[in-house]
Formats: sequence, C-alpha cells, structure tokens
Amino acid sequence: MEPINCLSTTLEEIDIEKCPSLKCFPLELFPKLKSLSIKNCESLESLCNEEEIPKDLDSLTSVRISECPKLVSFPKGGLPARNLNDLALLTCSTLTCLPDSMDSHLPSLMELTVGQCPEIECFPEGGLPSKLQILKICACDKLSLKSLEGLQQLTSLRDLKIYRCPDLMAIPEEGLPSSLSSMSILRCPFLEQRCQQDKGEDWSKISHIPNLEIGHYNI
Repeated sequence: MEPINCLSTTLEEIDIEKCPSLKCFPLELFPKLKSLSIKNCESLESLCNEEEIPKDLDSLTSVRISECPKLVSFPKGGLPARNLNDLALLTCSTLTCLPDSMDSHLPSLMELTVGQCPEIECFPEGGLPSKLQILKICACDKLSLKSLEGLQQLTSLRDLKIYRCPDLMAIPEEGLPSSLSSMSILRCPFLEQRCQQDKGEDWSKISHIPNLEIGHYNI
C-alpha cells in the first residue's frame, strides 16, 4: 500500500475511461490533483467517500465528468475547490443537481458546461460563481426559467450558450448582464420566439449583446 499512498499524494492529472467497476472516486486521497477526467464509467456514483469529504481541494483546476449514468449528486456541502476554473458535466443522465455552494466553494470558476443532464432542474441555491465567464447549457430538459434568474449578477459573464432546453421559455425579468458579448440560443422553441429581433417579447433584454445567434440566424 505504501507505493500507492505515495503516488496518490503526488499525482497531478488523472484520466479514467471505461472503468465499469468504479463506483466511487476517492478524491480525498489526491491532494495535489490539478486535472480530473472521468468518462464512460457506468457504475460511478460519487466523487468521494461521504464520510471523508476533503476540506479543501486547492490544487484542482479542471474537472470533466461524462457518460456516467449513475452519478446522481455531488457530496453534501459541495466541492471546496477554490482554484477550480473549468467544470464540465456531460451525459450524466441521473444527475439531479450541481455542487452545493458553488458561489463560495468555487470562487475561481470561469467556465461551466452542463450538457445532456436531463434531471437537473435548477442551479444551486446561492447562484453561480461571480467570476464565471463562459456558461454552456445543452439538452437539460427540466431546466426552468428559475435557473436563469440571478445571471444578471454575473458581471464577468461574456459567453452564454443555451441549446435544446425546451422548458426555458423566457429571459428573466431582470435581464442579462451587460458584460455579455456573445449569446447563442438553439432548439429552444419558446425562447427563440421570444427573442426574435425587434418583435420578440424578450428582444429588449438581449439587444445589447453584440454577437447573437437565435435559432440558426446570426443577428
């Protein structure tokens, strides 16, 4: 066990793919880990032992989890990774929520991608981190208008992409941040209709954005 323990304290990058027996990734054993990628691990249920949730993951800067159908949620209390700047969650069909307290535990997060996670209904209480610059949402069937409320407070947000989210039917009443320089809305029928140039009910809320793609039209 000694060589394994020694290795776990020094590893900076881990890439796991097609490991059907992996149920729990012991994140707490890798204090120096900078980059974690887990793909196509059909039995993965959690990122750490609930009884040994790490107090800090200061080295971690990138996490990408994809095609893990049994991953339901993150540890209670969230992921204390204050230097994490990139988080991608893709094709996790039973994932019901994002990490708790993202605004305080992930203060350095700059890019968030959530795709094909049909059970996610809203963003965590407290909202998203204030330094977020890029937000991509795709094929999150249950994501509702409530999820977009509070985006106006993200004064660093510059790129917003929303694809295939049928329950997103409008832009929040308070609008979107003035920092946005690019926005794409594709295959969201209600949202596309409300954002039509000059005549959509929500056009006035997005007309300040320099680069707009609504449907398949660049505006």
